[in-house]
Amino acid sequence: MGGCYLPATVQELHLVGYTTDLERLIFSGGSEPGAEEFVVPLDARLFDLVEEVRRAKGDQQRSQRAAAREPRTRPEPRTNRPESALSPRDIQARLRAGRTEAEVAKEAGVDAEWVRRWAAPIWGERTQVVAWARALTFTKDGVGPSAQPMGIAVRWNVADRGVRLTDDEFESCWTAVQVQGQVWNVSFSFVSRQRRSTARWHLNLHHRELKALNRVASDLAHVEAGRRRPGQVGPAPQDVPREPPPPDLFSAVDAGEAAAAGNTGPSSSASDTMADTDDWNQKIIDEFRANEGRVGGP
Repeated sequence: MGGCYLPATVQELHLVGYTTDLERLIFSGGSEPGAEEFVVPLDARLFDLVEEVRRAKGDQQRSQRAAAREPRTRPEPRTNRPESALSPRDIQARLRAGRTEAEVAKEAGVDAEWVRRWAAPIWGERTQVVAWARALTFTKDGVGPSAQPMGIAVRWNVADRGVRLTDDEFESCWTAVQVQGQVWNVSFSFVSRQRRSTARWHLNLHHRELKALNRVASDLAHVEAGRRRPGQVGPAPQDVPREPPPPDLFSAVDAGEAAAAGNTGPSSSASDTMADTDDWNQKIIDEFRANEGRVGGP
């Protein structure tokens, strides 16, 4: 298989995760929430291409190490990089906690473009956390568990309040911010009768647990058994994971990339949800290689 070269007009995509049927990878088309998403089939051609890139990268690294051992006749020019008061991990931790790119840039003493280069995985991660929350079943105090997962329950209940939302509008109403470790706050904000309301839930990924933080959250997340789907509410959300992920399936700054960026900011303990992105990607590839030919089997 020959090498692939990207023309200047090709859009850069960011890896977000994989679909629940273990057949495709999910990519985001931008760094902002609500950016267009793409899927790529996990097939033999993709695995072969990844293996080819890994070999080529290994050859390139060996050549670079060999060149580094040769005497240099002139010093290499220094690349001007911003002196950030925050490390890449610190930047990502603040974005994960709900701070805007502009706020983080101001604190770090850099422009927003420098912060944006570390932001794309975090927007994808926060979107994924919302998906996990919507897949869980909410239990209402004094009533019991909902008859539908939270995402479907919320859609039905806002429709009953006369709020008609397209699929894109419904998705844009959600957000998630990290509180600490596996604990997140998930919110759904909408306008009803010219008044904005925001439902807030406390999500513990480790315990697969949802708790309402206000009354509107408790009301929206629960539907009674036997209740039918309201008309004209739109399709139920698709490809929603059935179980939240284990704690290590979240993005992180690649250590080599951070070092190459020349960041001089302080080190950070960051979040215990963060794992090495390269290891995660390789884990996905290895898992699919091990199961090739057995999908749909007994």
